[in-house]
Amino acid sequence: MKNSCQSINNEFMPEHDIHSPVYLGRQPIFDREMNIFAYELLYRDSDENRANITSQNAATSTVILNLTTELGFTAATGDKTAFINLSKDFLTGEIALTLPSKKVVLEILEDTIVNDELIDGLQKLIGQGFSLALDDFVYSSQWERVLPLVDYIKVEIPALSREQIKTHVAQLKKYNVKLLAEKIESEEEYDFLRDCGFNLFQGYFLAKPKVIKENTIPVNKLSILSLLADLNNAEVEVDKLVKSISSDVSLCYKILRYINSAHYALVRKVESLHEAVTYVGLKKLKQWTMLVAVSNLSNKPDDLMTLTMYRAYMCEQLAEQLGKNDPQHFFYVGLLSTLDMLLGMPLKEILKTLPLSSETQDALLYFDGPAGKILECALTYEKGDWERINSLDLDISPQQLLDSFLKAGHKTNNSILQSVAD
Repeated sequence: MKNSCQSINNEFMPEHDIHSPVYLGRQPIFDREMNIFAYELLYRDSDENRANITSQNAATSTVILNLTTELGFTAATGDKTAFINLSKDFLTGEIALTLPSKKVVLEILEDTIVNDELIDGLQKLIGQGFSLALDDFVYSSQWERVLPLVDYIKVEIPALSREQIKTHVAQLKKYNVKLLAEKIESEEEYDFLRDCGFNLFQGYFLAKPKVIKENTIPVNKLSILSLLADLNNAEVEVDKLVKSISSDVSLCYKILRYINSAHYALVRKVESLHEAVTYVGLKKLKQWTMLVAVSNLSNKPDDLMTLTMYRAYMCEQLAEQLGKNDPQHFFYVGLLSTLDMLLGMPLKEILKTLPLSSETQDALLYFDGPAGKILECALTYEKGDWERINSLDLDISPQQLLDSFLKAGHKTNNSILQSVAD
């Protein structure tokens, strides 16, 4: 059975330090056989199962963003279609719509004003392959221009009498649409609507909305994780790496400040990252950048950054003692092993955002492979569990372990610590 690196990190893990939760409300839509046909996705901004909407544009944007970049369609709707309310500016094209047309149905809200601009926008959306629905529908003459364009009509049941519902069904039969009865509140009401000829059904009687919550990494921290991925890429071009580092002014400043420190005693001041590559080499620049980038991920105390740096250097030194190729890679694995503590999220979730090889991911999560064994050794040495170290079968002597520890400690305590802290 695989052992998880997470279990060893648990003693350092903050209990209530989860970043940037995102929310979506989700209510199923059923067909006539009571199978789930689709889900309507609703704006939510907390665990509380209600919408506090102050701006329709903001609500629509949040639902789209949370669906496409945070939760993903698989987590939100599985293989089912998503029904999403759209504000006027999205329908008319004033705000660009970034959704896959085959996975969603776009709902036109009941207070949308029908004019030439709207009709033109709807026709463009249809041309892009989108299906449309009228939400909270109660018939009025303004909808005559829209009805031929939509695929679904969601009839607002509480707003109509039984006779009005029958009249609506009769009026809408001439259009090639599926009728969806929404806000159904009782079994008797459901039976009546089914007998009337509705195709789809939604409401509290069938299923209440549920809030989906996901803890995600803030955008500014995602950019740092993206940089870490570049740093781990042995084939990354210097220009691309320099551009990535330069996009974070604070990070760039810290790197150049360290390179120009007395620690390296350069004959003249280095004023650009390209110059830094020339003077100290790409390998060393990558290592410094990793350290500074990881320090920028966390607002945790200095002792956690000290642990992070020590572990990275310990993995590097162990790799050198054992004659492994590319000790830098082992340094990188050690550095990434503390991301759960730095970000306050499960390591497995964080690694989903990093395009790492399966070998690197398995090393971090399960101690698999050469890097995983060395990481496990470093973690075990931290805990002083000598018996467990002997069982790792690393073919390393106590003296080599001590030498690795002392060298890692020396590197951790040098001027990098001061540079990162500033």
